[in-house]
Amino acid sequence: MFIVKRYLLFTILFSLFVSNNYCQDLSQYFSKHVPQNYLKDENSTKQLNVNLSMYASVNPNLIYFYLKYLEQHDTKHIYNLDSNYYNILSSNYAFHSNKRNELIDKEIKITKDRPLDRFKKRELIILLNNLKLSFQNNRSSVIILPVDSNKMAYYSYLYFSEKRNIEYSPEINYDSLNQISIKEKIIDFDNVISDASKDREFKKVYTKAFLNKYLFLLSSGYIEKYSNNQRLQLSEIAEVIMDDPEPDRQGSGLYIVANWNNVEYEAVNHTLFKDNYLPFSEYEIKKSFKATALASFGLDYKLSLKQNKQIFSALDINLFYTLFEGAKDDSKYQIIENTSLYEKPSDWKKGDPIIKVYEYRGFTEISNINSYKLSEFNLQLSTPIHYFYDNLNIALGVGFSYFIYKYYYTIDKQPSIVYHIDPSKVNNDPVEIETKDSKLSFYPFITINYDLFDKLNFYLDAKLGSDLFKFYAGIKFKLIRL
Repeated sequence: MFIVKRYLLFTILFSLFVSNNYCQDLSQYFSKHVPQNYLKDENSTKQLNVNLSMYASVNPNLIYFYLKYLEQHDTKHIYNLDSNYYNILSSNYAFHSNKRNELIDKEIKITKDRPLDRFKKRELIILLNNLKLSFQNNRSSVIILPVDSNKMAYYSYLYFSEKRNIEYSPEINYDSLNQISIKEKIIDFDNVISDASKDREFKKVYTKAFLNKYLFLLSSGYIEKYSNNQRLQLSEIAEVIMDDPEPDRQGSGLYIVANWNNVEYEAVNHTLFKDNYLPFSEYEIKKSFKATALASFGLDYKLSLKQNKQIFSALDINLFYTLFEGAKDDSKYQIIENTSLYEKPSDWKKGDPIIKVYEYRGFTEISNINSYKLSEFNLQLSTPIHYFYDNLNIALGVGFSYFIYKYYYTIDKQPSIVYHIDPSKVNNDPVEIETKDSKLSFYPFITINYDLFDKLNFYLDAKLGSDLFKFYAGIKFKLIRL
């Protein structure tokens, strides 16, 4: 007998029976057998359907006690719980719910011992636990009330046959018809399981409602009685339905990648420049600089190595290009130039003048980095080492960074005196100097990955090594599933 309080009767399992394909509109099948005030408006009809579906999912025989309760309470105005079938209804609901919960507990224990992928096992156990029913053990009715077993079987037959216009006849043995219907339901049950195992949408939306509707076949012993199919066990049924119809659960694919990071590149640049024009100076320019990464873009290929998500189950190959922004430094410094050269002619003799070859007086202005180009290419390889959840893991990897940079300096001569015996050796135009270099580096890194909707992946990388704890935060969007 089911002494759940009235509000509990109206709320429990509501979500399982509203707006899904695995609940018939039972209010239409039983419209001739309920007080008409339950059909007066949409809300009342919906509530009636919820309650009928709830009782039928536990055991279709409960429909009889529920309809008798409605008749006694709303038509005959009998409010004593012993006399209006409420206590009989509640005690029978508790009895069958307990049998159902015992079956589920047994299947959970079997599931825990099965050699399943731990994420699949956890998902399966959660589903099974969600199929359990809450109820209160209440005293049975102290009054013996009449029960029409053939009428009870008739109401069950309406539920099984899903027909609206079947009139009751006391000459018909509805229990025999129900045995036929149950056998047909078992066949239907098996067929739907096979179809559902291939349908991802079923897996996501209808699994719980489907199992809830047919669970009484298991808990009432009908499948054990009428079927030799050993596959029709609750945990195995749920596993088949929930299993991914695609063999590769890892979801190998090609992703587009974007990330943001706090990486700063710092270096000291040495440039040696020899001027081929007057004053023929040799300049060693030494300048340190910093550049901050703005963003990175690239492609990531995820290769599945194992069907189940576990340690070393996939290989991520990530290639990306990084944009940098440097700190501008427009400062300049000057070098005072004071040089000259005099030579004696080959036929020179004492008393002859010495010839001035060149003379330079003034200063040279050298700019610091006033323009530059920086590019970095990274190739990263990583593999998961631990899964916290099916969609959350930590991975280790190695990366290779190739950094290319070009810097430009300007040398501007400002002479006050300039002379050269050979005019071709004089050029006072500003000179732009390009210097370039590259750097190849190797680094290990650790990354945390979070998958969302099988399409989006969020990750956080920490680079290790000489630039300890440089972080990358990024997003990957799957372009192609391979």
